Amino acid sequence: MSEQHNQSQKKLKDFNIYILNSIKFYSLKNEGFTQVIFTIMLVVSFVSAFIPLPASKSDMRYVFLNLAGLFAIHLASTIYLAAYIRDLRGKEYSLRSCTESILRRIFPVIGVFIAYFGIIIVGFILFLVPGIIFAVMFLFGICYVIDLGESVTGSMSASRKLTQGLKRRIFGIMFIFNVILFLPVLLIIMSVDTSRNILVQGFVMAFVKCIITLMQQRLVAQMYVDLEYGTEEENPL
Repeated sequence: MSEQHNQSQKKLKDFNIYILNSIKFYSLKNEGFTQVIFTIMLVVSFVSAFIPLPASKSDMRYVFLNLAGLFAIHLASTIYLAAYIRDLRGKEYSLRSCTESILRRIFPVIGVFIAYFGIIIVGFILFLVPGIIFAVMFLFGICYVIDLGESVTGSMSASRKLTQGLKRRIFGIMFIFNVILFLPVLLIIMSVDTSRNILVQGFVMAFVKCIITLMQQRLVAQMYVDLEYGTEEENPL
């Protein structure tokens, strides 16, 4: 695809289409895929919430267990992201094929994850605006790794080019998405805080966290596919 043709295809849909499709986190053509991924994320997130604090500062088991939990959740959500990208592109996939694909590229996946959040942290340390710009600029790095097999540097460069001239629009979509979620999430948190049962609190918080994570992955996947492969307008209703 020539650069001129690629630029002509870089079109985003109306934000309400993305929001409505993201809310349907449970919907994949491969039935049962989401249930498995969601269950894994929920169990790991719930168990991680009850990891006991270390008896001393020299005890690194707490840090190790939390990092292991974070890695497991990130891995599961990345497998879901890979599946949804294939879903949007009309490709065949299964839980096994997506898992094997991610495991074959595990080092670039981890590398992009570290690079992405490292760059964002540096941006926020320098000032708020650079952090936001970097977050949008390299948002699709992970997509290039799992979809096209790009390297860490190649994926970050491709994401930077893909978002040229569209950073404000992408940020606006992400911002509206989070604003819409803020009130219901806040109400849930306030309701859970009234419960004295820490198991109920932990479960509900883990449940909400997993849903939001999958919804975010769907939002990223939709924008990536539309920008990388072109988009056709559709009716959100």
